[in-house]
Amino acid sequence: MAALCSELYDLIIDHHTALTPCSLVSRAFLPRCHHYLFQHITFYPGNNWYARFFADKAPLIEELTIFERRLPGDKGMRTDTWTEALSRVLPLLISPWRVRFSGQMYFDVRHKVQSGVQGVLAQLTSVTLNGVFFSSLAELATFFGCVPRLKRLAMNIVTVESWRRSRSALGTYARGITPIPDIRHVRFLTMFVPLAYTYRYEVRGALVPKNTKVNTADTAICMLDWTRRMLDTGTRLEEVALIVNASSVVDDEGVREAWTHLLRPSVLVRMEGVCLEVTRECVGCARVEPAEGRDGLYEL
Repeated sequence: MAALCSELYDLIIDHHTALTPCSLVSRAFLPRCHHYLFQHITFYPGNNWYARFFADKAPLIEELTIFERRLPGDKGMRTDTWTEALSRVLPLLISPWRVRFSGQMYFDVRHKVQSGVQGVLAQLTSVTLNGVFFSSLAELATFFGCVPRLKRLAMNIVTVESWRRSRSALGTYARGITPIPDIRHVRFLTMFVPLAYTYRYEVRGALVPKNTKVNTADTAICMLDWTRRMLDTGTRLEEVALIVNASSVVDDEGVREAWTHLLRPSVLVRMEGVCLEVTRECVGCARVEPAEGRDGLYEL
């Protein structure tokens, strides 16, 4: 391949779609692009090939996504391959560590999050949880206790199984006695707030054909109250973005009151879908902006 002018190299590097194929066909081009190609790595644990790869490329990696495909309890298999991968990969990284847990990843007491990878998690400064299952709210709180250096947190779809399976858990929420994650060190928080409970993402059973919503107002009030109490622990929060699906916003006096207690100057509400005036009024004096053009989130 003929040598290219520096301007053309810069154009290709800035165009990520063209960057990978150009690097694959040109040995001369690849060394120039190492930094850009390996800034963000996504891998799927399941074999040991990744250990050799990361030993060589670790100094270049700034962001890591671990994607687990399997559902918890699927055919009796436990989704614990990520724990071994995490403990083997993270100590190799040199740059500030941002990690995304994504796919269908399962945390529970049998994995002993607090002892299995606690030393590794303690090094993280930025974490994204997307498609992660916890066995209980206590285990969710335990996980946050393992990341004391956390400065930036994004929570998309996070499912707590024991709450989903218990009809009495809403009352527990309302009494304010459930464990609350301690985010005292977090400065930037992005969080999806599911205001409507449905069975669309059932964990251990077959999907219900119809999205059956239950106790809509009570669910919204409990979720907003839990979010408020978590934000109360965030004494260093500078920016908070709450992502809400417009179709799940409930026009209810109790829900409006819950929004009033939750909102504070640092909180911004990003609304997915069509945000009507009545929907806008339901969140009171919140600063609201559309979520279009940002990372896609999903309604539970």
